[in-house]
Amino acid sequence: MAIAREKIYTTKDIYSLPEGQRAELIDGTMYMMAPPKRIHQEIVMELSAVIHAYIRNKHGECKVYPAPFAVFLNMDDKTYVEPDISVICDKGKLTDDGCMGAPDWVIEVVSPSSRRMDYILKLFQYRSAGVREYWIVDPDKNRVMVYNFETETGGEYTMWEAVTSGIYDDLEIDFPPMQTPDAKETAEIAERKTNAILAVYQNDLIDSATAQQELQTLTEETGMFGKITDESIEAGRGQTYSSSRAMQDPLMGLELPREPASGNEGDFE
Repeated sequence: MAIAREKIYTTKDIYSLPEGQRAELIDGTMYMMAPPKRIHQEIVMELSAVIHAYIRNKHGECKVYPAPFAVFLNMDDKTYVEPDISVICDKGKLTDDGCMGAPDWVIEVVSPSSRRMDYILKLFQYRSAGVREYWIVDPDKNRVMVYNFETETGGEYTMWEAVTSGIYDDLEIDFPPMQTPDAKETAEIAERKTNAILAVYQNDLIDSATAQQELQTLTEETGMFGKITDESIEAGRGQTYSSSRAMQDPLMGLELPREPASGNEGDFE
């Protein structure tokens, strides 16, 4: 009995799709692309503009291409991607059809339908193909993942931090203006909870391990405070919490001290 083989798609199939339908190929497997949301497009436009302005002001040679822009990643007909942003410094890779080979810098802005592609499949493909730097911008998680494949370094950032490029060490991108309203609200709530946890700890109502556990729980709930460490807790150890703010915080369910424990009254920031 013959075993049916899964169809291997090529770029010919991509170009045969109905007008307006977009898809990508990874090793002959086709992945259909959903239309992006408004916030996705806003972030892509903002990032593209910042990077383009930087390159122009530096009189650089690299080119910035937002999607839809064809990248024939492995220079064959079985892998075809349309990164949200491609930065290409080798003009020899550019043709009328797109980019033949790996861009120097790729940025993907995560959508609900693209999460597996951006975090797993494309991460492997970009690294294997020779992309120098890869950013995953996730507005739902308020997170930016940076992979510098050349130096085998990287980092995880929140979208209220400035993030420095690896291939341009003096290019710093400020993400706060790009946050969604929901992300801003979540960030404000998370900040209030963090301050409340630290205030309780600084007033000797909980120990370091408990404070760290509370902060870890907050990280899991919001995806925002993964960098808080024992050192960051200890940094404000001697400060006091303002009595004007030291009331019960309904978000925490913890009773904060109504008077400073010692020293001059002042807010913990």
